[in-house]
Amino acid sequence: MRPWPRFADLLAEEREWGRLFLWLPVLFGCGVLLFFGAGQNPNGFLSATLSGMLAAAAFLARRREFSGPVLIGAALIAFGFTSAAIRTENVKAPILERPARATVTGLVEHVEPRARGYRILIAVERFDSRARVSAPVKLRAIVSRKGSEPPVGARIAVDGLWRPPPGAVRPGGYDWSRDAFFLRIGAVGLTEGPPRIVDRAAALPLGLAFDKAVTETRGAIAERIKAAVSGAAGAIAVSLVVGERGAIPESINEDMRVAGLSHVLSISGLHMALFAGAVFWALRLSLVLWTPIPLRHPIKKWAAVAAIFAAYGYLLLAGAEIAAQRSFLMAAIAFLAIVLDRAAISLRSVALAALALMILMPEVLLSISFQMSFAAVLALVALYDHWKHRHHQREERRERSGVTRYLVLALATTAVTTLVAGLATAPFGAFYFQRSGIYSLLANLAALPIVSILIMPFAVIGLALTPFRLDAPAWQIMGWGVDGMIKVADVVAGLPGAAVHTSAFGSIPFLLMIAALIWLCLWRTLLRWLAALPLVAAFVALTFSTKPDIYIEPEGRAMAVRHPDGDLRITGIRFARFAGESWLAADGDARKISDRHITSDVSCDRTACRLTLPDGRAAVLAWTYQALKTDCARADLIVTRLVAPPECRAMTTVIDARDLASRGAIALTLDDGKFLLRSAREPHEERYWFNRPRVRSPLFVEPQEDDTRVEGGSQDPYDGIAQ
Repeated sequence: MRPWPRFADLLAEEREWGRLFLWLPVLFGCGVLLFFGAGQNPNGFLSATLSGMLAAAAFLARRREFSGPVLIGAALIAFGFTSAAIRTENVKAPILERPARATVTGLVEHVEPRARGYRILIAVERFDSRARVSAPVKLRAIVSRKGSEPPVGARIAVDGLWRPPPGAVRPGGYDWSRDAFFLRIGAVGLTEGPPRIVDRAAALPLGLAFDKAVTETRGAIAERIKAAVSGAAGAIAVSLVVGERGAIPESINEDMRVAGLSHVLSISGLHMALFAGAVFWALRLSLVLWTPIPLRHPIKKWAAVAAIFAAYGYLLLAGAEIAAQRSFLMAAIAFLAIVLDRAAISLRSVALAALALMILMPEVLLSISFQMSFAAVLALVALYDHWKHRHHQREERRERSGVTRYLVLALATTAVTTLVAGLATAPFGAFYFQRSGIYSLLANLAALPIVSILIMPFAVIGLALTPFRLDAPAWQIMGWGVDGMIKVADVVAGLPGAAVHTSAFGSIPFLLMIAALIWLCLWRTLLRWLAALPLVAAFVALTFSTKPDIYIEPEGRAMAVRHPDGDLRITGIRFARFAGESWLAADGDARKISDRHITSDVSCDRTACRLTLPDGRAAVLAWTYQALKTDCARADLIVTRLVAPPECRAMTTVIDARDLASRGAIALTLDDGKFLLRSAREPHEERYWFNRPRVRSPLFVEPQEDDTRVEGGSQDPYDGIAQ
C-alpha cells in the first residue's frame, strides 16, 4: 500500500475520533510563538485584518476536505498572533531607562515574605528623582529588614536605587524583562531603609480592595499555620496552603529540586485535585447519610458544583499563579463535566484549559510553569485515554478485592504517573535548568503517599476549622507530613549522583522535543509513532551544540571566561551572583558559586580584572578609563561598561557600553583565534520589553559606588524579580 493513502486513512480515523479538535490550542500557540519570535513590534491592525480575512475564508471553505482544515489552521495561527499583539498593546507601560535613585510613593499591591526580609509590589503614584526618567506604573522592591512589612493597600514612601527590569543573563536564557513587562513592572530595586507608611487606610480601587481582603485572609491563615508548625515545615505548609514560597530555606528548596519533589511546593494539579476532590467526596458522603436526599436529588452534581467553588477559593488563597490557574481550569472543567454527565478527565478538557489561558494571557505560553504543568498533565491524560481505549476494546475486566489489590494499584499508579510526568517534563528541566534528578521516581514513591494522606487532606480540614479556631491540631498533623517529606528529600538528595547536570542547548532541539511530545500524545492511531521523526531530529541537533567560551553580563559588571583547563572562571560575582549561577548551570558545571576555584587565576586591582582565555591570550574587564588606556594595547579582549575610545577599538576586540545597550547579554566563542558573537537580542530588534539604555556622549559615566552598592541589600538586580 502506498504511504499517502494510508496516511489519509489514519487521518480520517483520527478525525472520526474527534482528535483534530485537540490541535486547536496547538495552532493558536504557534501564532503566539510567531508573535514573540518576531524581531519587531508587529502592527496589531494588520494582524487583526489578516485574521479576519482568514476566518472568512475558512468559513467559506469549511466543507472542503483539504482546503477547509488548512484555512482553519491558518486562521487559528493568525488569531494567536493577533491576541498576543492586542494583549501587548493593552499592558504597555513605561519602563525605567537607566538606574536611578528616587523616592517612590504609591499603594502596596502585594507583600511576599522571604528568607531575608520581604518583597513588595508598589503601584506608583509619585517617582521623585533627579534623573530625567519615565516614572514606572508599578515597581517591585526588596526590603532586607523583617518586621517592617506594610499592609496591602497602604500608601507608602520608600527610598531606593531602582533599575530597569533585568533581561536574560545569557543568549538563549530566560528573559525576565518580558515577564515584568506583562506584569506592568517598570522597575525593580533595593530600598534604603524600611518603607514609611503615609496613609494606612487609603481609598482603594475595587480590584485592589478585593486583593487586600484576600491578602489579609491569606496572612491570617499563614500566621495560624506558623503558630502551630515552626521552622522549615511551617514555611512549606504555608506555601502549600496560601502559595507564599519566599520563606522556605534555600537548602530545602535545593533538596526538593534535586529529589524531583519541587513540584509539590508549587500549587498545581496534584494539590488542586486533592483539595477539590476532598471537598467533593466529603460533601457527597455527608449528603448520602441523609437517606431521603440522595433518592430524590442529584447529590453528585451538587457536590461537583461545591467543589468548583472550593477550588476557586483555593485558587485565590494560593495567589492565582499560572500553574494554579491551569489546575483550577482543569478541575472546573472536570467537575462541570460531571454536572453535564460527560467524561470528567479527557484531552478535550486539557485543550480547553490551555486555549482559555492563552486567549486571556497569551504570554503564559512562554512561562516555565505553563509549559511544564501542561506537559505533565498532557502526558498523563493521554496515557489514561490510551489505557481507557485499550480497556474498552478488550471488553473484559477482572475484579479483585482486598487491601493488597488497593495497595498494589496505588503503588503502581504513583510509579507510572511519576515516571510519565518526569519523562514529559525532562526536556523542560534540561532546557531551562540544565539539571534533572536521577532518583525522582524513588522520592515521589516515598513522598506522594505522605502528601495524599497527611498533608493535603489535613490542609483541607485545617481550612474548614479555621473560622472556628479549632484548626491547630490539623496544622500539626500536616506539619508531621511535611517533616516526613523534607526527610525524604534530604535522604534522596544525598544519594550519590542524585543530580545530573547538562549543558545548555538551543531552542531548535527544544522545540523539536516539544513537537514530538505533542504529536505522540494527541494522536490515537499509528500516526503517533511519527513522533520519532522530530525526536531523532532533536537529538541530531543536540550534537551541533557548543559551549561559549566567554559570557558577558548585560550591564558589563561581570564576565566568565573558559580557562585553559576547560572550566569557567568568573569575575564580578559580587555584583552579578545570579548571572554567575546561570553561567555555571548553562555550562553543565555542578560547582557552587561560592567555590573559590571559580575566582582563582583572576587578577584584579581597582581599575580592572584580568583573565586568561582558553588559548592563553588575555581578557580584561575594565572599570576605568585608566585601565582602557593601559590594557587596550596588550589585551586581546576588552569588556567595559564605559564607552571605549575609537583608538582602543582599533587595537583590539572591544565590548563596551554601546554594545551592551544594543545587544544585552553577550556570549563569545573562540574559533581559530576569532571571536564568534551571540547576543540576547540583535541591534535591529525592537520589542517593547527590551531595555536599551541611553549611552550618554561623549563618554559613559564611570560606575560609582552608589551604582552597585546599597547598604544592607544585595547588589544583584536580578534579586528583585528573578527569584
